[in-house]
Order: sequence, then C-alpha cells, then structure tokens
Amino acid sequence: MGNYEKNAANSTQSEQPLICWNWYLESLNNDEDLNDKIQKRFGIFRKRGTPEMDFPKDTVVRYFIFSGIDVEPVKKEFFLIKLEKVKMPKAKKRKLLIDYFKQLLGEIDSVTMTEIERAIKDKVYCATAKCGKKYYLYEEFSIYNLPEDDDNEEDEEYDD
Repeated sequence: MGNYEKNAANSTQSEQPLICWNWYLESLNNDEDLNDKIQKRFGIFRKRGTPEMDFPKDTVVRYFIFSGIDVEPVKKEFFLIKLEKVKMPKAKKRKLLIDYFKQLLGEIDSVTMTEIERAIKDKVYCATAKCGKKYYLYEEFSIYNLPEDDDNEEDEEYDD
C-alpha cells in the first residue's frame, strides 16, 4: 500500500466519530432547571419522530474512555450542540463496535460479542460538539435516566 493509500485510510478512520461509553447528558454546573429541560428535550427527541434536536447552551455529554482492560477509565465531556438520529445498517454498527472493542481489548470474547449484538439492536445518535467533532452515542451504552414522556406536552414549551 502506498503512502497516499495509507494516509487516506488513516484519515478516514480518524474522521470517524468516536464511540462514547457510559454516556449521559447534563448541565455544565448541575443546574437543576437546566437538567430538567435537557431531560425533557432528550425524552422528546428519543420518543418522537424528531430527526435532530438542538440543546441549550451549557449542555454537556459526559462519557468514559477506556484505554485497556487493567486501566481505570477516564471521564471526559464535551459541549453538546445537537443530536441527530442515525440510520445505520446493523452490519456497520457491528463493525464499528467490533473495531472499538478490538482496539480496547485486543480480542473479542463471547461476553463482549453478546454486548455488541445487544447494542446493534438499539438506536445510535450522532452528537455534534461545540468544536464541531462528532461522537456516536449508542443508546445501549447510556447511563441516562429518562423521564416518563407525556405525549400530550407541547414541543414548543422546550424551545429556547
């Protein structure tokens, strides 16, 4: 493979959105009113046919980065601008997760494969950070407690 092909392969991989593990949404400074607004917006986004939703200023996605089996995870965060629902074939979801876990663990065991198979059945969201970077948020890897959605509530109530 020539240098051009290697660089193209590497740039494609580096432009791929990062998969976030154990992610959740909240306000930057744990503002209760803003947290309620974020939860309601996410509930509406998740349950209704809304393909994308902008989030209020100071909304952050907190998640963990694992760099190996015996290494403590590192907590990270980014400012969220918007979430988009991603229609992705199960084969692509599976490949992304297998690549992610191979990079993390070196190999895929049956327990990990079971986790992957469960995750590909759920939704995937693409989060856009304030800096423009993209992240994949697999619903299966969320540790977010969703409020009960009241389908009679009006969406306009949550607009900025």
